[in-house]
Amino acid sequence: MLIEYVSVSRTKLWEECEQRYKFKYHLGIPSPEPEPEYFAYGKVIHKIIELHTLGRGRVDINQASKDVLSGKVELEPGKKCPPLSLEYKRKLPDHLRSYMRLAEKIGTEGMVEWKFRIDMDPPHGRLMLGFIDRIIQKGDEFFILDWKTTKKGPWREDSHTIKDSLQLQTYCRVVQKEFKADPKKIRAALYFLDGGDLVGANYTEATLDGLESKLVEAHKTIQAADPDRVLGRVGKHCSRC
Repeated sequence: MLIEYVSVSRTKLWEECEQRYKFKYHLGIPSPEPEPEYFAYGKVIHKIIELHTLGRGRVDINQASKDVLSGKVELEPGKKCPPLSLEYKRKLPDHLRSYMRLAEKIGTEGMVEWKFRIDMDPPHGRLMLGFIDRIIQKGDEFFILDWKTTKKGPWREDSHTIKDSLQLQTYCRVVQKEFKADPKKIRAALYFLDGGDLVGANYTEATLDGLESKLVEAHKTIQAADPDRVLGRVGKHCSRC
């Protein structure tokens, strides 16, 4: 099975449905369904926050929002903001206010949309790729932030479930390796813009070692899979396929 690199989202997709992974990443077949609006909206929010943060507060958040929504600033090369439904137009001001409340407390310093590329198993080229929304470094201490637009509900991560977050564990592992940081001095958090809840955690070195081992094994499993024998799995995720 073709695997260019592994990430938390790709690993989860493989565990959810091998057949869907095959169509999306092995065969490169685009989904016939339009991109879910919640996914596009997440990109919109991230781009607005990115503009404000990179401007170190000198870029007005409302102006940044107008520039993204109007298409003056692209979400990514060649892709402008799609029209938002009334539901998401109503959410946007509240979500931006939540971000600004946090920005007023922690400032705008740090690395934004920080890209990483790590070979977890050299020299085999088992790569882990991704982006971290924000990294703030103070001396030998690091604080990792990830923006979330998930609405309130029982499915949202909390102070208990965050301890098992593969996403935050991955980010902490990356910072540990790339900055030679002590895991005890790395803290990561999800910031839920719907309600302004900050949910954080830190992880032991043993936990981060285990996380990387899991991703390496996922890479090996996908790579060794026979594309003609992978199985589809039926579940709620099928509605997004």
